[in-house]
Amino acid sequence: MHHEQDIRKMGGLKSKLPITHITFLIGCIAIAGVPPFSGFFSKDEILAAAFEKNKIYWVLGLVGAAMTAFYMFRLYATTFLGKFRGSNEQEAHLHESPWAMTLPLIVLAILSALGGVIGIPHIMGGNHWLSGQLSSIVSTPQEAHLAVSTEWILMGVSVAIAAIALTPQEAHLAVSTEWILMGVSLAIAAIALVIALSRYSKQTDEEPSSAIGKFFYHKWYIDEFYQKAIIEPLNKFALFLKEFIEKKVIDGAVNGTGKLVQFSARKVRLIQNGQAGYYILFMVLGIITLFLFWFNDISILRFIYTLTH
Repeated sequence: MHHEQDIRKMGGLKSKLPITHITFLIGCIAIAGVPPFSGFFSKDEILAAAFEKNKIYWVLGLVGAAMTAFYMFRLYATTFLGKFRGSNEQEAHLHESPWAMTLPLIVLAILSALGGVIGIPHIMGGNHWLSGQLSSIVSTPQEAHLAVSTEWILMGVSVAIAAIALTPQEAHLAVSTEWILMGVSLAIAAIALVIALSRYSKQTDEEPSSAIGKFFYHKWYIDEFYQKAIIEPLNKFALFLKEFIEKKVIDGAVNGTGKLVQFSARKVRLIQNGQAGYYILFMVLGIITLFLFWFNDISILRFIYTLTH
């Protein structure tokens, strides 16, 4: 992309960057918490702990999980799907990254896809190896013990939110509260997915016409605020320091000292012109000046007395 970092000027990179595309997709799936990817197990444990501690925390975590699935697949759709929105010159030079960059991506993608197996909980037939390894350094003074059925329900809700990132399915509500919670979570996540894929898979670089669209397009106008409140005042202050403090005060003092010395030297050197008449004249003027001080300032007399005695 020739150093381009604005995803609004990308799009359609799926066929041009196949390795980056598939590793990026695996990363999105893992971050969204789709099983059996690594992010699923960590997210499920966080939500389970939140549910045990406070139901409000669980709701906030659930909303955060839905937003995570939305913005990750917004990023994926904007970057890799649709048509390319950059310049013709950029499109002509699109190519996959060298192995020095793609190999680490592949390693991270494999770990994202399979790394979760070290943390499989007991209810899924695992022994939670990671928890056992960290038990000596991570203290758990009050362990949360959830019912197996509750943990499975929470895990199901987590799966429902993350799974819609790839294949949104219709939620079948049951009469039980658990199924209702799962259905609500799935509906929220499905809406987020539909908005993300339908809107951003055909992303254009045109500014939206609506006020809210412009607000988000300009990133909450944070850059504009930063420009007006920080950058421009600092630039004006720096210009003041440069034009006045540096040039007028500092350079003025230094250059003024040099000019004063040059001016004084030009005037004083006129005394040394090689003519005896000028020397006698200045001698007489000097004597007269001393006599004037002598008769008008008693301190001169004291000074002369001190020199002669």
